[in-house]
Amino acid sequence: MTVLEHIGQCLLFLLILAGPVPLALACAALADAGEGSPHRRSASLFVAVLTWCLLQMLGGLLLGMFHCLTPGAVYFAEVLYLAAGGVAWRRLNRPVASVSVPALFQSEKPCGPLDGLMILSLVCLGLRLAWTVFSVPIVEYDSLGYHLPTLARWYQRGRFEMLEQFYYPELPSTYPYGWHILGALCIMPFRGDLAVAFPNLIAWAMLGLAVYRAGIELGATRAKGLAAAALVQCIPLVVEHVNEMHVDLALAAFFMSGLSLAVSFSRRRSPVHLALFLATLGALAGTRTSGLAYGAVLAAAWAVLAVGRRSAEDRPAMSVGSSPAAAVGGRFPRSALPAVGAGIMLLLGGFWYVRNWAMLGNPLGYLQVAVGGHVIIPGPYGVADFGRTTLAGLFHFNDARHWEILIGQVWQRLGFPFLALLVPCMALPAGWALSRGRKLPTRAFAGLAALLAVTGFLYWTTPFSADNGSFGFTLTPWMGGQMRFAFPMVAVLAVLAAAAATMLRARDEIAAVVALAAAALALDKPRAAYVGGAIILAWGLYGILRSGRVAARLDLRIAGQTWLMAAAIVVFLGGTFAARQRREQLRGIFYGQVVRYLDKLVRADEPIGYLASRRSYVLYGRRLDRHVHYVPAGSDNSADWIQMLRERGISLIAVGPLIEPDKSRLELEWLRDPAGPFVCVLPGRTETDPTLYRLTAAP
Repeated sequence: MTVLEHIGQCLLFLLILAGPVPLALACAALADAGEGSPHRRSASLFVAVLTWCLLQMLGGLLLGMFHCLTPGAVYFAEVLYLAAGGVAWRRLNRPVASVSVPALFQSEKPCGPLDGLMILSLVCLGLRLAWTVFSVPIVEYDSLGYHLPTLARWYQRGRFEMLEQFYYPELPSTYPYGWHILGALCIMPFRGDLAVAFPNLIAWAMLGLAVYRAGIELGATRAKGLAAAALVQCIPLVVEHVNEMHVDLALAAFFMSGLSLAVSFSRRRSPVHLALFLATLGALAGTRTSGLAYGAVLAAAWAVLAVGRRSAEDRPAMSVGSSPAAAVGGRFPRSALPAVGAGIMLLLGGFWYVRNWAMLGNPLGYLQVAVGGHVIIPGPYGVADFGRTTLAGLFHFNDARHWEILIGQVWQRLGFPFLALLVPCMALPAGWALSRGRKLPTRAFAGLAALLAVTGFLYWTTPFSADNGSFGFTLTPWMGGQMRFAFPMVAVLAVLAAAAATMLRARDEIAAVVALAAAALALDKPRAAYVGGAIILAWGLYGILRSGRVAARLDLRIAGQTWLMAAAIVVFLGGTFAARQRREQLRGIFYGQVVRYLDKLVRADEPIGYLASRRSYVLYGRRLDRHVHYVPAGSDNSADWIQMLRERGISLIAVGPLIEPDKSRLELEWLRDPAGPFVCVLPGRTETDPTLYRLTAAP
C-alpha cells in the first residue's frame, strides 16, 4: 500500500462521511430543538448525528435491495446526498432569512470550566477509541464467526446475502443487519476492514448525546447531564464494544434517541421531532430483533407524553427566544416530514422481517409464535426453548453462588461508572423525605422509574442473556459478556441519575470529578491509584481555569477556519496510515499463522473452502475480495464430496478450530486419510488456528 493509494482511499472515506452532512444540518436547522435555549449546541449536534445515521442506513438499504451495494454506486449515492443537502440549504436561506452552521451551534450560555473539562475528557477518550478502531483488528468471537463474514459477502456480491454456515440458526441466519450497512459502507473505500468498526464510534457518541439530551429535557442541569453521559460512555463494556461488530451499542443509542425525541415532541410539537422519532423506531427494529420490543416501549412512552398535558413540574427551565431556523422553518414543508419519517420507519424496520418471511416463511426466522395454544407463525423454536437461555429462566434468587456471579460480573463489566450512577438514584428517597415541602417533578421521576423497570425486565428476559447452551443451561460468568443487552437499561439509569443529582442539589464539582475519574479509567485502564491522580489533576485544572481571567469561561465554538480543517485532514491522513501499518502487524499476531500463509503462498483468485469453523473471517487474510465458501459433505460418500470440490475449483480446505460437536464429522476422516487425496499443508498449532488441507490433482 503506497502513500498515494492510502490518500486516495481516505478521500473516498471522507466523501462517505460528508455525504449526508448537509442534509443532516438542514434537518437540525428545521428541528430547532434548542430554540432560545442555552443547550442549542447539543440539540443541533444530536439531531445532525442521528439524521446522518438514518440517512446512511436508508441509502445503503436501498442500494442493497436493488443489488447495487458496490463502491461506485455508494460514491454516487453520497454525491446525490451532497447535492440534495445543497438544495435544502439554498431553500432554507431564501428569500428573507438565513441560517448558518455556526448559528446552529451557538448557545446563549457558554460552557463553564467544569463542563469544558468533561467535554475535553470525552474528546480524548473518543480519539483514543478512534485509534483503536483503525489500528486493532477485531478478535471478538461472534464478529469473526458471522458478522464480518457477512459483510465480506455483501462486499463481494453487491447485495444482501445470508451466510452458508449457520451454527446458531435461530440468530445469525435471520439477523436484522440494518446497522451493519454502515460497516459495509466503510469497507468500500479501503477495500478492507480498516474502518469497519467506525460506525460503532458514531453510536458511542450518539449514545452520550442522547443520554445528555434526555437528561436536559427532563430537567437535569448541564453539569449533571454531562456527567451522566460521560459515565455511560466510560463503562468498560461499552468501551470494549466500540471495536466489535455487535449491534447492542447502536440499539441503546437509538433507544435513547427515541426517548429524547419523544420528550422533545411532547414539549414543542415539532413535526421534525415526530419524523425523526418514527424513523428511529424503524432503525431500532432494523438493528436487532429485540428492537421490536424496545420500539413498542418507546411508542407507549410517546403516547403517554403526547396525550398528557404539560405541567409545571415537568417543564425544564428554559427561556423562549428565536433562532435562525425558526425564521425559515415556515417556508419549508415541515408538515410532510412525519409522512417521510413513517416511510423510512417502514423501510428500515420492515425490510429484514419481510425478507425473512420470503426466504424462511417466518419474519422472526426460526421463532414459533403461538397464542392460546394456536400456532400463528410456525418455527422450530418456541418461547420455552429460548427461556432456558435467559436470566429469568436460570437465575435463582436463593442461590448465593448466582449472586456472587452477578455482582462480580457487574463490577468487572460495568465497573465504577455504573456504581457512580447508582449512588444518586439510591439517595433519591432520602432526598425526597428531606425536601421540606419543595415541589418535586414527581411525574418525570415516576416515568423514568417505570421505564427503568421495563428496560430491566427486557434485559432479564432477553434470549442468551445467561447462557447459549454451551454450559448446560446453567448460570456461569459467561453471562457477564451478555450484559451488553442491558445497555438501554443502563442508559435510562443514567438519565434518572442526572435528574436525581439535580433534585438533590449535588455540587457540580463532585459530578465533574466523578466523570473525569471514570474517563481516566477508560483512557488507559490504570489501577485504582490512577483515580486519585485524575481527581487531583481535575481539581488543579479547574482551579487554573476558574482563577484565570482569560479562560474564565470556556466556550467551545465551531471553528470554521480553512487552516484548521486542513490540519485536521492532514492529521487524519497521517494517523490512519500509521494505524494501518500497525493493524497489519497485529493481524498476523491475532489471527495466527494462517493469515501469513494465505497472503504469501495462496493466489488471490483461488477460492478457499472451510468447514467446522467459528473463525471463517480469518481465511480472507488481508483481501476481502478472496472467495471463501462453506463446503459441508452433503452425503456419506467421500467421492461425491471430492467431485463437488473439484467442480467448484476448491483445492484448499480449512478446518477448525474445532469444538466438541464437530470432532466426529465424516469430512475429518476423509481429510486425514493417509491414502486419500488430501495433504495437510498447515497444521493448526493452537486451539484458535485452523488446519489447512490441499486437494491434490486428480490422477
